[in-house]
Amino acid sequence: INAISFTTDGFGADSEILLTHLPDSGLQLYGTHANGTNLILDNGATDGDPRIQFALSGTTTWSIGCDDGGSDSLVIERGAGALGAQPALTFDSSGNATFAGTVAYSSLSVSQSAAAATATVFTLDQASHSDTDGHRQSQIVFTGERSGGEEVTMAKIIGAHDGGSDDQKGYLEFTTNTSGDDATPTTALKLSADKTATFAGDLSIPAAKKLYLDAGNNTYIHESSADTVKFYVGGGNRLVLDTASNISMSNNDSGTSNTLFGKNAGAS
Repeated sequence: INAISFTTDGFGADSEILLTHLPDSGLQLYGTHANGTNLILDNGATDGDPRIQFALSGTTTWSIGCDDGGSDSLVIERGAGALGAQPALTFDSSGNATFAGTVAYSSLSVSQSAAAATATVFTLDQASHSDTDGHRQSQIVFTGERSGGEEVTMAKIIGAHDGGSDDQKGYLEFTTNTSGDDATPTTALKLSADKTATFAGDLSIPAAKKLYLDAGNNTYIHESSADTVKFYVGGGNRLVLDTASNISMSNNDSGTSNTLFGKNAGAS
């Protein structure tokens, strides 16, 4: 077989298919038809899997084939076992891809055709059947490596079921790592099913930015300038606090039951 070369006669009535031995390299299948050059593995047996195996030193390490018993899925398999026994990557008949292990990317872009009318969707599907609080959980984990090469977990975004009922309620939790040597980030912000936002630390608003209280533009609190806080309600400033303000509600006054307002009030 090593001596056979179809570089001159070829296959087919027009000799359009050539099989050539490449010295010290392998075999080349060459075609010139407009329909392309096709290598077809056809297994006509019931539950017969056409496959290509990749071996090193006589041992099959990887294979790729069509799993006839697995609804005609395309499977990239670890080792020489039956297709589907140790899958690394599976494409079902609808084109959906399933990874058996961790998927690592230097960058990942999720996009669709510009002609598509629907939104681009990136879905994390947790298939466990449970109504327990915190179950049905999916995570996005952010890791990195320290100067010594140790991999560390810096932050996570967690989505899970909120509550213990048979419903669709969910929460979203943002966690960050506050420890130098601990790979278990703790909660920084949790958004509950009832839209409640719970911050574990301080809430910092940049200077001159507003905290709206009515989802509109006529009721808010903001630092209008350095060390000046204004309460804007119903279209106007109703209370202004600055370094010259003196307002007491009986917290630090002499005597009892005092309520004092205005400049120099209670000075005597």
